[in-house]
Amino acid sequence: MLNKVISKEGWRMIPIDERYQFGEELFSSPTGSLFLGTDVSLKRQVFLYLMDKKTTTTDEEYMRMMAGVSHFAHPHFFHILDMGSSEGAFAVMEKREGVPLSQFMQQENFNLSYKKSIELVIQVGKAVQDALEERIRGYSITADNLWIYRNQVMVINYWTEGERHHRGVLGLVHLLYQLLTKSPTIPDCYEKLEDVIRGNLNQLTPVEKGAILRIIRRAYNGQDSISSIILELSSLLQGPLIADNHIDRIPTEPQAPKKDLQQRLLKRPKTSILVFLLIIVLVAVWGKSYWKTEEASILEPPVTVEEPAEKVTPPVAVADGEPEKASPPAGDGVTLDVPNLIGLTKEDAEKLSLEHGLHYQFFLEVNERQQGEVFKQDIPAGSKVEKETQITFWVSKGPNP
Repeated sequence: MLNKVISKEGWRMIPIDERYQFGEELFSSPTGSLFLGTDVSLKRQVFLYLMDKKTTTTDEEYMRMMAGVSHFAHPHFFHILDMGSSEGAFAVMEKREGVPLSQFMQQENFNLSYKKSIELVIQVGKAVQDALEERIRGYSITADNLWIYRNQVMVINYWTEGERHHRGVLGLVHLLYQLLTKSPTIPDCYEKLEDVIRGNLNQLTPVEKGAILRIIRRAYNGQDSISSIILELSSLLQGPLIADNHIDRIPTEPQAPKKDLQQRLLKRPKTSILVFLLIIVLVAVWGKSYWKTEEASILEPPVTVEEPAEKVTPPVAVADGEPEKASPPAGDGVTLDVPNLIGLTKEDAEKLSLEHGLHYQFFLEVNERQQGEVFKQDIPAGSKVEKETQITFWVSKGPNP
């Protein structure tokens, strides 16, 4: 059966099955095209995502990919209702209001604020975390694969793998760059990206630019995970930034001075004082049992490994008239360069830390990097520190199983 389909290239003929009819092409991306379609059987409009036939992937392989994620239902992902094959494999999805984000960014009235851009990126990041729990990963999360309606963003194609700089941590910071610069084009290196942010984003203060660049730079260096980026971006929304990138903490209520509190307690009747003391005793008993429970619930305490303590040599007696020369404590006045541990195995990172005269500790954390690979360190590589300084690094447990 053949049916006329309107697209950006004009009218053309494509074969379709008896149930779904292709209509207007809404937009195209590197992996396929999204059409407005009709479900003839249920007499309703749907979205039809037709896969690109220029790739080496067969229709059967695409169908298996779609079937592998069709169980996933999430408010920030288009749900796959059905699938089929005509000129290529296609997914049937629920029709939604809105437009592709890449088209929305090109509209004259597109003017997302700094705050709103960060909120949308956080929204996408949390959706990616939810999908990871279902073992769904590797898809593009930049503007060419997102749909927007009002304040909600949705991922369109999440069954095929996106390019490296469009997915995961890099995809998230590149989406932030696209929203802030109002440009779907992503620079091919960090230096060009930094030049654009510093030179063109006049709506941001220098401190805001510095905070954004710090997050992007850490992502480029492999020092951040999706969860840490969400936390860092969330902190930017909590209050005005100051030069050292800390957030001002404004107390909700002024605290009374201790002296005034003591005077008020002394003025109260003895009965009130007894009640107050009884409350303190009850809180102390409850707190003791609470902390015992908390202590027992810790499953994976951080592993700390230190060099064995150096043997201390007792002072040597000297002849009368010669001043005693005391040896300076280890590390005093001795500085060294912090090595780059990112990308090393845990064993190599331990060995390199010891070779540079550093103490170390490490944490195991779920991350997109391979299991056993270091993906973050607390002291940047190249920093000057004293000998025997403790460095902390994070080792990947691999993606969520």
